[in-house]
Amino acid sequence: MKEGHAPYGRQNDEDWRRRTGDGRQGIAVWFRSIPWVFGLTELHHNWRQVMSIAALTTTQLVAIIAVVVVVIAVIATLLFRRKGRTERLRGKFGEAEYARAVKEGGTRRRAEAGLDERTQRVEGFHIQPLAPGDRARFVDSWRGVQTRFIDGPAGAVTAADQLLTDVMVTRGYPVSDFEQRAADISVDHPLVLENYRTAHEIALRQTKGQASTEELRQAMVQYRTLFEELVSEQEMPPTKAAS
Repeated sequence: MKEGHAPYGRQNDEDWRRRTGDGRQGIAVWFRSIPWVFGLTELHHNWRQVMSIAALTTTQLVAIIAVVVVVIAVIATLLFRRKGRTERLRGKFGEAEYARAVKEGGTRRRAEAGLDERTQRVEGFHIQPLAPGDRARFVDSWRGVQTRFIDGPAGAVTAADQLLTDVMVTRGYPVSDFEQRAADISVDHPLVLENYRTAHEIALRQTKGQASTEELRQAMVQYRTLFEELVSEQEMPPTKAAS
């Protein structure tokens, strides 16, 4: 090594100190010189200025508060309406049918939309009470079905299911499959709907020889609850005009 020349490492250290200064201060100067670090520093500085409440005018503060209040009010209104809709549908269709709709729909929103569609569908029908002659005819038919149960319970259950379908069609419900009939009936007769579903399920198992006599008797009882409600429902008398 020649005299008067600093070692390679020492010379580099001196160059480093000359360019950046000594210690942590030098490191900070070097770090801030990197372009992307400079950009982040400026962004942070600008963001602090924007978010500084002291830098906002009274008008800006009032505007921000007003926007926050409006957003909170909108959210609260939507939640209140949704809760009210849920309670209304549960009260109208019953807890069992509401739970069934949620299970089949997958979500509460789809279920409630489907229940509203049921109501709109039935409102489009011309449902009317039975005429006196039709009522008497169906009551006699039901008595005959009950009499048949003694000697042939399976045939009586099948006849009861068909008789209910005939009553529905006569009252104005469209001819359709069981699930659609049950959905239509649920709008105006939700309290007896579960009985109708249970009785129909027993009637289907009966066709495969899988229903006991006691189950067939229960089906007859459950069919009767819906039959009596459909047959006994009468047209409301017209309201007299106020004098």
